[in-house]
Amino acid sequence: MINKDKRKYFTAGELAAIFNISKQSLLYYDKVNLLSPDFISENGYRNYSIQQFLDLEIIVNLRALDISIANIKKYLEDRSKEHFLQLLQEKTAECQAIIHNNQEICDTIERIKEDMHVKELN
Repeated sequence: MINKDKRKYFTAGELAAIFNISKQSLLYYDKVNLLSPDFISENGYRNYSIQQFLDLEIIVNLRALDISIANIKKYLEDRSKEHFLQLLQEKTAECQAIIHNNQEICDTIERIKEDMHVKELN
């Protein structure tokens, strides 16, 4: 292995603590080829560069928006403004569909309550 200055790297534990995620999340991101460590030291520690730190920041923030791993992976491969805006637009459309569906549920509940109230008066 090439001798690397470990002071320029973050261990999996350090990254997990900084981003308040589990080390298992980092292992999963490596497994699905989303974020792999720059190198694994002789003692088995997984070491991440500053660029990977920045990538993880993107990943964590997009996951907080419930954007899929697959879509995050695509974005990391093409970090254009247009691609980012497309991700946000797709998420906005998804949220609007959920709001619409929930509004229909609320409307149905209100109709049932009104029907029950009318039946009580008769």
